[in-house]
Amino acid sequence: MSDGRWQVQQAIYSRLTAAGIAGGRIYDDVPENPTFPFVEIGEGDAQPADTDDSEGLDDVHTLHVWSRHGGSKEVREIMGAIHGEMHQSVLAATGRDARVIVSDMRDFPDPDGVTLHGVIRLRVIHYSI
Repeated sequence: MSDGRWQVQQAIYSRLTAAGIAGGRIYDDVPENPTFPFVEIGEGDAQPADTDDSEGLDDVHTLHVWSRHGGSKEVREIMGAIHGEMHQSVLAATGRDARVIVSDMRDFPDPDGVTLHGVIRLRVIHYSI
């Protein structure tokens, strides 16, 4: 039986691409020389969140937003769009009852001196159905 993490990631990807976030450039595996801006589905962390009658996870998915627009406007607009799309929402994850909150957001200059890096973490509580 699957723990549901892949199904949740697929649902996050589908929601963000359908909304046209970052021009639909949402990657799990970033291509070489990508077009900016884009969102990378990054690392995750999960803890058990079982109930008496259902197996569940408290599952954090980290999204990385990458922009070379100059300044923070573009990366913050993309992060705001992700927040608007995902915060306090229900995901259509196959076989899961999945609810999302945005737990934190931050942005900072990348060491390359050109790119701004935004990080947004989605906390997804999901149970098998």
